[in-house]
Amino acid sequence: MVHPSEWDLSRMQDASRASRLRASPCGELLISNVVQEAKNAAANGTGIAHWRPATSKHMIGHSRAVVVVPVGRQTFDWLFNGPSGYRAQYHLSCEEGMRFNRRLVDRLCEPIRVIFEKAWLKCGWAAFEDSLLGPWSEIWVFGDERPFEAAPPGELMPRRWAVNHPASIGLRAPLPGETCIEVKGTWLSDAHCAPKEDRDNAIATTSSSNVASPENSAVTGPLGAAESGTRHTRIVQMLST
Repeated sequence: MVHPSEWDLSRMQDASRASRLRASPCGELLISNVVQEAKNAAANGTGIAHWRPATSKHMIGHSRAVVVVPVGRQTFDWLFNGPSGYRAQYHLSCEEGMRFNRRLVDRLCEPIRVIFEKAWLKCGWAAFEDSLLGPWSEIWVFGDERPFEAAPPGELMPRRWAVNHPASIGLRAPLPGETCIEVKGTWLSDAHCAPKEDRDNAIATTSSSNVASPENSAVTGPLGAAESGTRHTRIVQMLST
């Protein structure tokens, strides 16, 4: 958990909301809360699953799993704006953020399968699960940058981000009317994967995914240890500057 002195919520207009955020549960309990609410969404049929083909020319022949899961407002707020949540883990370090993301995606697979089975998609569960379990899978705010754009600026001011990136849209605490998370699987083809390599570092350094289109920054290449190692090396180098 990021220390309260670093995870600065003092400029938040709603003081009671800031107090609730400061009282966020630990990361593991927060993951359990999200998973339980995903199970509820799966049971009541409010989760949505898609098998999304790429539209960019260089990505034709790739598709990935995409799942939208509604969660409660407080859970959403803790997850994306609290000192133990998703962005806070990236603030601690890029590696902590990546581990948190992986644990959350992996644990969401169980309720996502129920959502998938109600969606009647043409792809089978095996491909859908492979996409979710791929190394570049991620969760994020449903709506990408739109909820950030609609949120008041300056309400979330982690000191390092505020000093290094004072104009970042990530220095906001989105809480949209529709509080959903979006789970985006790894792009898959028959033998290749197209990862979005810069996203983890973008969150770690600016608190925003800072990518307008998931397809634009994807790089197609064989999925293997060499490619994964290169990605982690880049992240470490960028964070050290």
